[in-house]
Amino acid sequence: MASKISVLKRESKSFIDDVHIDGKHAGSIVSFNDSVSVYEFSLRGSSIKGAIGDLDASGRTSLYDSIEASVKHMANFQSEQGMMSKPAVVITFTDGKENESANSKSDVQSAIDDISFYPQNGCWHFIVPVGKKVDKSGLRSLCQGDYGAVVDDADSVHDLGTIFKALLIKVGKLAVEKGMVKKSGNKVEGKAIRKEVDYAKVVPLAYILNLDISSSMSKSA
Repeated sequence: MASKISVLKRESKSFIDDVHIDGKHAGSIVSFNDSVSVYEFSLRGSSIKGAIGDLDASGRTSLYDSIEASVKHMANFQSEQGMMSKPAVVITFTDGKENESANSKSDVQSAIDDISFYPQNGCWHFIVPVGKKVDKSGLRSLCQGDYGAVVDDADSVHDLGTIFKALLIKVGKLAVEKGMVKKSGNKVEGKAIRKEVDYAKVVPLAYILNLDISSSMSKSA
């Protein structure tokens, strides 16, 4: 039987295959257990998938630290690349409870406030909790208001593929400019986006997959 980490890695790569357009979209990953590892952004989907393939599960769960690191990583990238007005998405996946962070829930919310990482500014944070041991009420409390959205319809890691597919449609819609759809426009590449529009102008999109690699992820899915 496959482990949770192997399913997470497989579905994360599938997400990138479906949503990433080389040269247009920039992606990164942040992984977390006892500590948080932040990876460089890349315009190439293959580079991001390669980093995901190297992940292993061990240690405890620094969830709050990872979210803070992810939104700051995104804000720094947007500032450096002049993409402050472009869509930005952080998707956090976790199957465990917070038990290792130096930051508190209020620290995470303060970090989001400091950089105005809000939907009205084109910045979205999704949390995908999987499994019965996840403190969903705590995650909802963290996200209350404009601090994120909990996608809580996954009962097991086997639902991850379905959840990612639903999120990539949302992300895909952010990656095109609607209202200017013309038959003479450039045809959009990408399976998910083609389901929604045939012709549109593709705009830059930045995304981060914030991935739980704590020891519980090594257990069977």
